[in-house]
Amino acid sequence: MNPLGTDRGNVRSLLSTQLITATSRELELRGIRRDDTDPDVRINFSVVTQEQIRTRQSSASVGMHRTGRYGTWGGHVSSPTIDQTTEGRISIDMIDPNRMQLIWEGAALSRVTDNIRQNQQEAIDFFVAQIFSEFPL
Repeated sequence: MNPLGTDRGNVRSLLSTQLITATSRELELRGIRRDDTDPDVRINFSVVTQEQIRTRQSSASVGMHRTGRYGTWGGHVSSPTIDQTTEGRISIDMIDPNRMQLIWEGAALSRVTDNIRQNQQEAIDFFVAQIFSEFPL
């Protein structure tokens, strides 16, 4: 598709270039070659990230034993724990160019870690390969 869902307006993004490279490689492994002039199928990409915030209560009980007339006494302490993560989803759509109809879609969902951010091309290669492992031949 032109422009791709991962482009910035009419500017090809680095992410789009990385997705094109990984997708072309996976399709070539399946005997499908890229043809920009008269394609049988058009491909589009979508990448969406979403912040996830989860809270949970952590608690602890405290007990003291004391002799005398007051006996045992205790307490309960509770504090919230907040976890913030980013979840990312890559989708690859295959579209029939004559009918402009979706004919196949694959997606991968993962937590976005610092390692993924620092090794973006490797991560894209991995997730695109994972997506195409479900591709019907």
